[in-house]
Amino acid sequence: MADAAPTYSYPPIPPWRIHLTGAERDLRDLTAQHSSGRTRVIHFEGEYFLEADILNKLNDPKRVSENAPVILRTICGLAKIRSSSAASVTAASVVWTDDNGNWVGRLPLPTVHYRIVLGIKYLEGAEISEQVLALAETDEVVRINLIDFIGERDFSRLRRISRAVLLDLGGTIKRGVAEVVRRGWATLPECTNFQASVNSGNQYYLGAHARHEYQNPNPMSLAMSEEFVRKLLSRWIASKIGP
Repeated sequence: MADAAPTYSYPPIPPWRIHLTGAERDLRDLTAQHSSGRTRVIHFEGEYFLEADILNKLNDPKRVSENAPVILRTICGLAKIRSSSAASVTAASVVWTDDNGNWVGRLPLPTVHYRIVLGIKYLEGAEISEQVLALAETDEVVRINLIDFIGERDFSRLRRISRAVLLDLGGTIKRGVAEVVRRGWATLPECTNFQASVNSGNQYYLGAHARHEYQNPNPMSLAMSEEFVRKLLSRWIASKIGP
């Protein structure tokens, strides 16, 4: 691969790119949401690439291949919070330049996917995306929760994420719930039902604890619980990047 670097790439032209493959619609969405900043997705000659300033500090493609999936998973978590849909986007390979700026190398990567689903959208826009990814670089709790949000689809994961948010907000689960209610992010009955649901599960999915320990006559579905966490995460992250 020896294409000249695109003139519209975020300056300075980076020595590393991650080649992305997937459905055109989803790739375009990533390009729109991450068009500038320290972590970017660009479209060049019919292909899509992830660029990240943090990768440009690394000196060999193997280290880039080890770090790039973490960045993409963080972007995936943000994408899933933003909407929830469709086809997969894959980090296919690392490409890099020679001393003259020509793109010359390609190192295949293990498959990394994300999915976006249609629905209510949160945290939209390139400026917000840039702020969230910058926050995730320095705030480990935010980064871990973004990555965790694209994990296994079960109640235990949702309980784990919600607890991290509540502890961050209030120092204890009880005070965290009170803060969520005070800020108008959810009602107390919604919080109570969510917590009971992720603890005890329902007839289709196991909860984080034994079902007989937590009796919940009207449990949330897994989809409703995930939407509760998606909204909670979006409000929590938005509060950290300011008005």
